[in-house]
Amino acid sequence: MRKFGVFVAFLLIAFLAVNALYLFALSKVDAEFRKTDESVNFTDESFEILVLGNSTALDGVNTQMLSDSVGTAYNFSLAGSSIESNYIQLEHYLARNNRPEFVLFFLSSCHINYNREYVVNPIIENYYGLWRFELEELPLFKFRWLFIENFKKILSSERRKSSVVAGQLILERSVADGTVFENSSIANCTTDYQSKGYTFLKHIAQQCADQGIKFLAFEMPCWSWKQNNCDDVYVGFGPDVKFKVVNLNRRDVAGPLLNSRADWLSENHLNYAGSVKLFEAIKAAILEEEESGNFQ
Repeated sequence: MRKFGVFVAFLLIAFLAVNALYLFALSKVDAEFRKTDESVNFTDESFEILVLGNSTALDGVNTQMLSDSVGTAYNFSLAGSSIESNYIQLEHYLARNNRPEFVLFFLSSCHINYNREYVVNPIIENYYGLWRFELEELPLFKFRWLFIENFKKILSSERRKSSVVAGQLILERSVADGTVFENSSIANCTTDYQSKGYTFLKHIAQQCADQGIKFLAFEMPCWSWKQNNCDDVYVGFGPDVKFKVVNLNRRDVAGPLLNSRADWLSENHLNYAGSVKLFEAIKAAILEEEESGNFQ
């Protein structure tokens, strides 16, 4: 019986050691782990522009070009990030660094409703001290999808050549727009940004209003069959919090701007070439909002 107990203890120690080793390996080889390790430790930084969002912004928002022509910028976006994850990142940054002039928030394409409330990106949980003492919190379980993603990187020369610059994940590979217009449907232009799925968008906008930070939101573009003709809208959360949502997924914006064969990674993710072109629309929206005096 004693030998069995020793054997079980050995297996448990070995299992925990493997988990610790896996977490250490991710911190060294995974681009989003390394980026989050960098950004969570920012202290007394003075970025003028903070970019928030999920994987569509991670690939598609060119912070280096923003830095070169508008103001020093950093892209905090992570794949799979919820709005709550972005709020946690912003709150942490503002508590330790100088106030930026702009916060730019990028929503997923095609007026998709965010109906998952209170969901935090596992990488954010890891680096921002939000661990829970549960079996599924062990790294081998919590980050199992990253094993596949990093294995793909080993096999793909294009993925191995990827890099992170000012928080943007730079990928050069391209996938042609595979639009089948028979699949198209008329987009709903009455997105309810005040529904519970957008709760933390309100918190982010409120935090910016309280600190005098200019806040602007965007809908990211996607393939032609998912583009729409929806207008930009102003969203209000009470008398003191009002901001614009710029629709970059309009056919008359995304269509002429983006090359259907050269600028895409997938149906709603831009590659580096696409991010270069989208920058012009982002910059124009910032300048237009400044000139109109509508920034809070």
